[in-house]
Amino acid sequence: MDAESVAMLFIETSGRYDLLTVDGTNNVPSARAYWYLQSAQRWLDRELGHPKEDAWIIKNVAARQSSVSFRNARYVRDVFEVSGDGENMVRISWKPEPYETGSSDEHWPFHSISFEPRDFDRTLKIRCVMYSPENMEPRSLSFWTVQHPDVLIRSMQRMAEIDMRNTQGVNDYEVPLLRDCKRIYDDMIAEEMGGPTEYWRIQ
Repeated sequence: MDAESVAMLFIETSGRYDLLTVDGTNNVPSARAYWYLQSAQRWLDRELGHPKEDAWIIKNVAARQSSVSFRNARYVRDVFEVSGDGENMVRISWKPEPYETGSSDEHWPFHSISFEPRDFDRTLKIRCVMYSPENMEPRSLSFWTVQHPDVLIRSMQRMAEIDMRNTQGVNDYEVPLLRDCKRIYDDMIAEEMGGPTEYWRIQ
């Protein structure tokens, strides 16, 4: 399913028809509905937790440049400087850089890190734990919309209960959702342990 299909099914199953808007002659999910989708998806990303969420961000850094920014990272694991033919990587020291909300929009809502500048151009590889891609467009896809739309829709319903300050409703959704996350996590671990032992990925 794509983002629009998930959002529409959420509206139908929750009865939240106030989250529809008119596009020409058609009723479509409003920006608020996509906001629930994005919020629910990020909650699931944080609850699941798995090495598959790791990603490498490659940044070309100019001489004397001392920071880079990027989107959609939960947190940074490591930063490496690529040397030689690109096969050799050397870990470098880095630290988080505060958001500069008063400057240009290039810094917000980006994630930023700083490091020691060098006198030459170079390439950095940044290993991050990432959120799923943002799903604010009708045809956008993510792990959750494609593989587990049912779990995503229930997570959206949980987010709606939070906004209504319904503690019991939140708990009623959260217990089975966490159980679903545990089953998905178990499947991922089983997949990683498949095949010859030399291919096992031990964290």
